[in-house]
Amino acid sequence: MNQADLLAGLVREPEAIDQLISRGRTAWETDELLRLSIERRWITAGNYAESYRLAAGLPSATDPWTELYDYRCLLAHALPELLDSERVWYDTVTDVGRLRDAVARLWAGEAQ
Repeated sequence: MNQADLLAGLVREPEAIDQLISRGRTAWETDELLRLSIERRWITAGNYAESYRLAAGLPSATDPWTELYDYRCLLAHALPELLDSERVWYDTVTDVGRLRDAVARLWAGEAQ
């Protein structure tokens, strides 16, 4: 995959997360498949972010790439019992818009 493909993939993930969280907190608390879907989307976003960072030759500790990759690692490697569901919800609703906008700005710059 080239850089544009990786960035396009990354653009899709926060948008999908945003759609999933629109189902609300009650759905998050009662629907395990919804929680797993959101966690998986964060993992995929982190995979795209790290692949893009490497393809673009960006140094480590370059945000938002590193932030996304670090969160991906947390979700991907933690045992389910060790994940704080409340924290994942909070992080998601707090951060997804900011990260979606940051990636969209980068995507718009690539398209020019």
